[in-house]
Formats: sequence, structure tokens, C-alpha cells
Amino acid sequence: MKKFLNYFFSFFVITTFVFLASCSKKEKTSSKNEIKTPKVVKKETQKEPIKIDKPPKIIKKVIPEYPKVARQARIARVVTIEITEDENGKVIKTKVLKGHPLLNDAAVKAVKQWKFEPFIIDGNPSPVKFTIKIKFVFK
Repeated sequence: MKKFLNYFFSFFVITTFVFLASCSKKEKTSSKNEIKTPKVVKKETQKEPIKIDKPPKIIKKVIPEYPKVARQARIARVVTIEITEDENGKVIKTKVLKGHPLLNDAAVKAVKQWKFEPFIIDGNPSPVKFTIKIKFVFK
């Protein structure tokens, strides 16, 4: 009988301990949930640029300066640049896709000063991505 009482007492103590532990966890998590404030998700104002085939109308165009070294080496090539334009028509990003190392920097420097007509989608200006070709012709 003593063995039975020892087992029963042990069982009772263990189950009581487990029960109390699980109750306290529930209370803690529920109190955390009550205190926890919802995360505020910011709406992105910058839209992802849309890739278009034909560039928008150029409002301001700066002619690239022919690098002296390239002129002396009589290098005449075409530099292809991918341009990302913001909602206002300003060039915000350039990437040289194809060109000559002596001409690429001059082309990018000029293109970064260009201004385009904003691209309109559903009545709203939208950022766009397109490619242009700059011809360096030796005269």
C-alpha cells in the first residue's frame, strides 16, 4: 500500500507541476499577445520601373564629350546604355550594356544629365527602364 501511495503522490505532484507550468505559459503568451502591437507596413512610394521598348521624348540632351585618348586612337563605336528614369523624367540609374571602355564613361556622364518627358500610365507618371545607343563618330 505504501508503494501505491508513493506512486500516486509522485504522479499527483508531477501532473500538478505540468498543469501549472502549462497554465503559466498560456498566461504569458496571452499577455504577450495583448501587449504586442501590430506591425505597421509602410507603403512603398517608389514603384518598380517598367521596361519599355521606345524611350520617352527627350526634353534636355547633353552631347557626350569625345574623350581625347579615344580621339587620338581614332576609336568610333556605339555605346548601348540601359537607363532607368523616375516619375519626373530624371535619369536615376545607368548601366552600360555594350561599348568601348574608353567611351563608356563619357556616354554615361552625358546621359545622366538628360531629362525625359515623364512616362504616363493610366494618367499617372511612372518610372521606366529603356535602352539607348550613343554613337561616337570620328570626324
